[in-house]
Amino acid sequence: MRIAEGICMVPYGQELGVFDVSDFPHLEYSKKDVVRAGKALEGQLTWTPENEEEILKVFQIANSWRASHAFPMHRMRAELHGRMSALKLKGLTAARLKQMPSIRAKLNRINSNLRQLQDLGGCRAVVPGIDHARALAAEFLEKSPHNLRREDAYMDAPRQSGYRSHHLIFAFEPRSDTEQDYEGRLIEIQIRSRLQHSWATAVEAVGLYRGENLKAGVGSRDWLRLFELMSFEFAVSEGCEYAKDGSNSRVAEITELNNSLDAAQTLDTLSHAVSNLERIERDPYHKPRYCVIRYDHEHKRVNVRYLDSPSMIERALESEAQGDRDPNRYSDVVVELDKIENLKSAYPNYFGDVQLFKSSLSEVVHGRPVKEYSLPPIERVPPPPKEVPDDSWLRYPNRRNRRWEE
Repeated sequence: MRIAEGICMVPYGQELGVFDVSDFPHLEYSKKDVVRAGKALEGQLTWTPENEEEILKVFQIANSWRASHAFPMHRMRAELHGRMSALKLKGLTAARLKQMPSIRAKLNRINSNLRQLQDLGGCRAVVPGIDHARALAAEFLEKSPHNLRREDAYMDAPRQSGYRSHHLIFAFEPRSDTEQDYEGRLIEIQIRSRLQHSWATAVEAVGLYRGENLKAGVGSRDWLRLFELMSFEFAVSEGCEYAKDGSNSRVAEITELNNSLDAAQTLDTLSHAVSNLERIERDPYHKPRYCVIRYDHEHKRVNVRYLDSPSMIERALESEAQGDRDPNRYSDVVVELDKIENLKSAYPNYFGDVQLFKSSLSEVVHGRPVKEYSLPPIERVPPPPKEVPDDSWLRYPNRRNRRWEE
């Protein structure tokens, strides 16, 4: 175990290898069992010695269904990364299985059952700017072999909260008979610019820190209003037509809210409250692709546990059932990454990394426009002139030999 000021990373499993479809969890129950488990999760579960076994069974079924999305999620994240490479886009991709508290809240909020939830598995791409995000969304939409079920272009038509991203929901299409068990699993693709990502993760980070579900619109009205207004300023920076009117009045209100909430200072405090991932000493030869992030709400502590194989996912999810006894204590999420070093960039909300949002807020408060993030052009050194080797000795060996003989 390695511990560094609030974050510990624990190796979980044995060897890291190349993942095959057989490495991933399969659904171990009938789909009718899944629907019944979802119905149970909609209600209030009161743990008693008499019903503990029954409740644990409900979670086992739900977790098996959720874990069975890991392979389709893995495949689509790889395809998303491939589309980025084809477009020569810089950025990162990541994937996560939806948290159980979020699943239960959504089942209570919408008229649907557990089998029909569209975002149990989710993939995310974060690219430098809005034009890159639009290009990637169009490319993936055109080239994906999976069946599109829904598209929401929140980048240009944001939610009322100010949330902006491009969402694509696909039903998984297997390539071979070995993948048939996963056919039809619904996976959500989120494509964001870096500014949009900083906004969304700041909302989640402040919500985690305050113990409020700001992401779902629940919590402080002033914080929710501040994020809504800042979303407009980000949209102005990214050239969105819908946000160009009323900027002066927005800036005045943002300044007032920043002062009353002491928002900039709160964001700065939040950044230092949770320890940084870079401070963890890790084995350079140990390169996991999956991990579980656990956020302890009470102590503002982050625990990151390695999963060396996707076969470990279902076992890792079982601990959430025990956590349901005290759901306000911590939040768990299982994520997949290309590199563990990208964990903080992909999920900055869990690490209090809100510096980009904070700096953007400061720009607005001081009367300066938000700067859209862009990558500087790559300066390439021209290649040296090609040298033609003198191979005459090889082509005319007798001539060279005569010289030596003389």
